[in-house]
Amino acid sequence: DEKNKLIDKSYMVIAKAEFYKHNYSSSIKTFNFLVRKSKSEDLKTEALIWATRCHQELNNKEALRKNIILLEEDYFLNKQQDAILDQIQAESAIQEGYYLEAKQHLNKALDKTKDKQIKIRIHYILGQLELLLYNYQNSLEHFNEVVKKNPTYEMVFNAKLMRTQTYVVEGGSFLEL
Repeated sequence: DEKNKLIDKSYMVIAKAEFYKHNYSSSIKTFNFLVRKSKSEDLKTEALIWATRCHQELNNKEALRKNIILLEEDYFLNKQQDAILDQIQAESAIQEGYYLEAKQHLNKALDKTKDKQIKIRIHYILGQLELLLYNYQNSLEHFNEVVKKNPTYEMVFNAKLMRTQTYVVEGGSFLEL
């Protein structure tokens, strides 16, 4: 039995530091250790979500799917964790070319998250997906939402640039515009 109550949180900080240093295999080992040994269910869930992110960065699709199924079936996720899982699933769907599925996950994540920066990012990605799916009006709405939420200059600039693609008529091209 561990006497120090903060040791699990310390391991979590170490694993996150390894993640941000792009040392994903070491990070996965630490997150999996926390999933196995921690007594806090919330900490186990968070560790498994981070391990899933690591597998996604490593493009380890089999472990990614396994962790997603495990999180959906065996763990209780709060609203924020559920939104993160939807974002992970959306990114995975985009990488595999399933844009409609990605759109569904991003819309779910948009409803669940409260963070303004994440909402801006989700609207931007949804705008890009709608553009790929030739839904120009929906794309325009998402890019307008990005501009309306007053993000950083670079995000506004890129959203306005992407917005011009929705105005392209069938006869013209984006480069001409």
